[in-house]
Amino acid sequence: MRVAFFPDARSLLLAFCLMIYAIPAAAIDSAVAQRTPDPLFDEEFDALGGGGLVTDPLETINRVTFFLNEGVDLLLWNPLSRVYRFAVPRPARSGIRRVFLNLTSPSILINKILQLRFRGAAQVFGRFVLNSTAGWGGIFDPARTVGWERQSADFGETLAMAGIPTGPYLVLPFFGPSSIRDGVGTIVDQFFQPTLYFLGPMPHIFLGTGFGFTLREEHADKLRLLKESSIDYYSVIRSAYWQDREAVIRQSLAGEADGD
Repeated sequence: MRVAFFPDARSLLLAFCLMIYAIPAAAIDSAVAQRTPDPLFDEEFDALGGGGLVTDPLETINRVTFFLNEGVDLLLWNPLSRVYRFAVPRPARSGIRRVFLNLTSPSILINKILQLRFRGAAQVFGRFVLNSTAGWGGIFDPARTVGWERQSADFGETLAMAGIPTGPYLVLPFFGPSSIRDGVGTIVDQFFQPTLYFLGPMPHIFLGTGFGFTLREEHADKLRLLKESSIDYYSVIRSAYWQDREAVIRQSLAGEADGD
């Protein structure tokens, strides 16, 4: 049976581009000009990068994409997460989230192999097999009881370890904060995910990827509080993402030096 997800993906990309470029340039410039800067987070953001000034040359288009993502969040994710939280008990939500985390194992495994971290790859494989069988598809996490903690790895991290620079900050539609390098990594990682082939691109994004439904529900309260306390929510998210991502990359490189 032929899995036809590529036409859907092209249609989704085309629709997004049309939506972006249908917005008058004057409206974009006006929205950016009227924003309230947040000196604290802008200063923290500019200080990041570990040896170079981190800039946001794509800020205009990034803010438009961020605004559209916020619209999707307001109209779709937020109402659905409230219904989901009301209808599904916390233990069941945790089990569902673990299932989707378990399904990311093939992507993590491939990246561990590409990074030549074979010991980590063996543990990821063992976790996946054990949780997929004894854990009923990942609903439970028996691998943790035997000392196999969940690991992470992505293609952006793999590119970083290969010496590819981060590039400018970038906000991706649906997926949220990223960079040029990690944006490429995010796209590549989707092709390592089994749910893309079983469900198609839109259900795949909706159920568990990036700011997908299960992840959005898990962090709903934290995001709401962060937004309410922020002068410039875009700058806050940008700074928080970059600091976290830089820490992940430094940890990965340290692991490589230690032989992982």
